This record gives sequence, structure tokens and C-alpha cells, in this order.
Amino acid sequence: MRVTGVVAVGVAALGVLLTLSACSTTAGPSSGSELAPLRFRSIQAKVRDVLAAASRGDARAIRAEHASVGDEGIALIRAPIPAAVTRIDAPRYLEGRAQFGAALKAWVIAVESGSDAALFAATRSLDDAVRGWIDATLGREPETSL
Repeated sequence: MRVTGVVAVGVAALGVLLTLSACSTTAGPSSGSELAPLRFRSIQAKVRDVLAAASRGDARAIRAEHASVGDEGIALIRAPIPAAVTRIDAPRYLEGRAQFGAALKAWVIAVESGSDAALFAATRSLDDAVRGWIDATLGREPETSL
């Protein structure tokens, strides 16, 4: 069988593309915020803001974000599993989503309870749950996530 120049160039280009895609998926992780999937960036930023308010002891600022964090969290829970989640990581993704849902519920209860100490603890738990869910989505090792 005779290979023409156009076919040979096409095959070479395909090989380069496959090599580049393999290299990009095997690159080591960098900071969590730049690797967070787009769907998590909004909730991650909002939780980071309420966590900063908790570290300052500002319960009023946390309560002011109640509706936006709750709405964003519920929208994420209702969203389908991303196509990027591999079959082997799907159970961890679902577990991370369940833990995030439980942490979000506890956070909402703490917001409505009026207890600042419970609110600060629930905010830290919510941050841990978001980070764990992102780690599961990205297929990171479980010892640092859930």
C-alpha cells in the first residue's frame, strides 16, 4: 500500500496532537484554584469569602451571603455529573456531592440558628466539603479530599 504525502502529514499531525493531549493530562497539579473546574469556581469564591469573614469573626458578613451561597450550592448539587469525571472517580464524586449537600444544609441551619460559634464551625466544614468535592471531580488522591 502506497502512502501519499498528504496522508503521511495527516498521520504525523494526529500523532503530535495525541502526544500533546497525553502530556497535558499527565502534568502535575498546581494550585487548587486554577485547576478547579469552571462550575466550582463561583461557589469556591463565595465559600472563600465567607471563610475569610469567619476568620475575622464577622458573622454578619456570613449571614449576608446566605442566599447566594445557598442558591449556588443547590444549583451545583442539581447539576449532572461532568463528562470529565472518569468512571472510576464517579463514586467519589457522588460521595463528595453528598458530603457537600450535608455541609450546605448544616451551614444553612447554622446561619438561621443565630449561634456565631456554630456558624463559624459550619463555614469551615462547608469549605472542607467544597475542596473535597473538587478533588474528587479532578480525580485527586482521596487522602487529601474526602
